[in-house]
Amino acid sequence: MISRLQGYYFNNPLYKRDLVRSTREFFDAPDFQHGGFVRGPEESIGFYNEWFMYDFILRDGESVLACFVRTNPLALSLEELSVYQDLLDNRFGLFEILSVVPLQSMELRLLTTGETFAVSEYAATMDAKEGWGLFGRVSRVGNHYEMVGADSFTVPLRDPEFKPYLDKILAKGKLTPKDVLRMLTTGDVT
Repeated sequence: MISRLQGYYFNNPLYKRDLVRSTREFFDAPDFQHGGFVRGPEESIGFYNEWFMYDFILRDGESVLACFVRTNPLALSLEELSVYQDLLDNRFGLFEILSVVPLQSMELRLLTTGETFAVSEYAATMDAKEGWGLFGRVSRVGNHYEMVGADSFTVPLRDPEFKPYLDKILAKGKLTPKDVLRMLTTGDVT
């Protein structure tokens, strides 16, 4: 379903300027032109796609996902559109893993707000460890929350060597996939 949304925006001439602007902004490539190329680590495409859908603000002042839900450009049924509507209820950031039920679920706490989420999850539970941090996005899907977006990854919250990064992350407040990519490539989140 996400590919349908992205296909609409990536292939619609009405959003060509927004796509160029989003690429310039995400990849810090001020000279990027339509049809050009940008360089980045392998995970940058997944982070860009997630950021574009949830965090990038179109020239009309709303996110791509919010615009899609409001305008319903593919004339989806109310049932189909409700899936996208649910995705509007999402949070991205660094979560503390409070508990794990392998191959089933996790309880997560968003460090910047203290909100907790019971997340239905399969794959991420295989590597999740209580007390560790998890960069990712949780979103409402029907009557529960799930991990959505680019691949998430864990960090050792209590490791003294991670503390300088943790302090910067918490000081920044709201994070996006663009911030996490910057941290992975430069070691900085500011």
